[in-house]
Amino acid sequence: MLIQEKRSGADTLLKLYVTIDEDLKALRPHLQAKHLPRDPRGGAPHLRAAEILTILVWGAWRGLGDKAKVYFHMRTYPHPEFPELGAYRKFVEATNRYSVELRAVLALMLHRNRQAQGAHPIVPQDSTAIEVCHVARVRQPRTFRDWARKSKNGMGWWYGFKLHVQCDEAGRLCGFDLTTATVDDRKLLDPLTQWMKDGIVVGDGGYLSQAKAKALAQRGVYLFPSIRKNMRYVASQFQLACLILRHRVEEVFEFMKGAFGAIRTTHRAAYALPIHLLCCLLAYSLFKSLIA
Repeated sequence: MLIQEKRSGADTLLKLYVTIDEDLKALRPHLQAKHLPRDPRGGAPHLRAAEILTILVWGAWRGLGDKAKVYFHMRTYPHPEFPELGAYRKFVEATNRYSVELRAVLALMLHRNRQAQGAHPIVPQDSTAIEVCHVARVRQPRTFRDWARKSKNGMGWWYGFKLHVQCDEAGRLCGFDLTTATVDDRKLLDPLTQWMKDGIVVGDGGYLSQAKAKALAQRGVYLFPSIRKNMRYVASQFQLACLILRHRVEEVFEFMKGAFGAIRTTHRAAYALPIHLLCCLLAYSLFKSLIA
C-alpha cells in the first residue's frame, strides 16, 4: 500500500471523502450549468460524484491503475461507505459522467497551490512521455491513431503523447497540459506561466531559447534552463541551486508512473486516456495535501 501512516485505512478513506465532498459543494453552483439534462426515464445514479472520485483516488493510492481492478477491489473488500456500488458497467459510466467534477476539483487544487506561492516563486517544469503502445506496433492499435505520434527522447523512440507538468519547490502541482509527442516543450512555456506575475521557471535543455527567455523576462519571469558541464563556472550559485530543484518535477513523474500507473496500453476509447491521467494527477495532489 502506498499510504504509510499510523491511522487506519478507514480513517484515511473518510478524510479523503470529506475533502473531495467539501470541494464539490463549493464548486456546485459553477458545475450545474455544464451538465446536460438527464432523461427521467433512466433513473437516478446510485453513486454521487464525491463517492466516485473517492473510489478512483483511493484505488490510485493503492496502486490499482485500472478501473476494473479498482472496482473488483471494492467488491472484494467491501467498505460501509459505498453500500450501493452497483454493476461494473454502471461504475464505468459513472466515472465518465463525473469527468466534469474531476476536472473542476483538480483545477481548484491547482488554483490553491498557485495562490500559496510567495512573491517570487521558483517552479520546475518538464515533460514526460505517455506511451500508448510499443513503438514497434504503431500500426496495430487504432484507438489513438488520429492523435498519437512517434517521437524520440534520451531513452529512444516512443509512440504516444507528452504530459507537461509544472510544480513548486515542495512538489505541489501548479499546472499541466497534454499534447502530442511532437510538440516542442518551449511552446508550453507561455500557457503554463500565464498565472505567474514574476518568479523563476527551471527547465532542462529542451527549454533553451533566447527569444522565449526575453519574452518571459518582459513579464518579470526568468527562465533558468539546464547548462552544460563546461558552463558551470559561468552560472551563479543561485542559478545552480535553482537547477537542483528540477528533481521535484521528476518526483511527480515517478509517482504517477510507478505508484499510480499513469502509463497504460489498454485504453479502449480515446477519452479514457485524459480521464485516467486526470485521476492520477488528482491522486498525486491529494496525496501531497493530505498524506505527505
